[in-house]
Amino acid sequence: FPLALLSYKVAFAIWAVMSIIVVAGCARVGWGFYTPTPSLARAFLSLLFGPTVVLLMLGQFTVLVLLGITFFLVMVERRRDWLAGLALLPVLGKPHVAFLFLLAILLWVIYARRWVILLSGALALIAASVIALAINPQIFTQFIGRTTLVVHETESYPNLGGAIYVASGFHIMALLPQLFGAVWLIVYWRNHRSTWRWKTDGMIVLLVSVATSY
Repeated sequence: FPLALLSYKVAFAIWAVMSIIVVAGCARVGWGFYTPTPSLARAFLSLLFGPTVVLLMLGQFTVLVLLGITFFLVMVERRRDWLAGLALLPVLGKPHVAFLFLLAILLWVIYARRWVILLSGALALIAASVIALAINPQIFTQFIGRTTLVVHETESYPNLGGAIYVASGFHIMALLPQLFGAVWLIVYWRNHRSTWRWKTDGMIVLLVSVATSY
């Protein structure tokens, strides 16, 4: 929103630089989950991933989803549950990308009784909604209208669901991967809930979530 006060080129440049810093920083933090050996190579390698290049070219909001997930993983390990819940706010901006990850958080919070995470996330969402309504009272009506257009669009996305849609000719079939992903998560959760670790199990769920995203 503040970037709207600037010219397009300046705003895009600032957003692009911020996005590069976020992607590289999150990659380095993620590397630190698995080994104490610091390495800048992982930060640079993350910028060579094809979808990352496209994300930077388009100026996608998804970079904040990555930041929120990374911040959540760090805070939940430190048992800073209030901050972990707050970190989920940008993730909710694109829930279809991290749908299984968010579902896993809900299951884990209920199982581990870490209710503060849900409370914190809910309060952050309410506060953000109030601010959005103050700026644009019609925001939710417009959101529902935009969502309706997405549901009824005829174009296919370049992912697994899109490929199934093209092959079958039925748009609703694009939801199959996410449906199977949800079933997989329930089975995976039942087998790993007692030894759940976000740095390992959470990353696997996140990978499947992205792969099966609508």
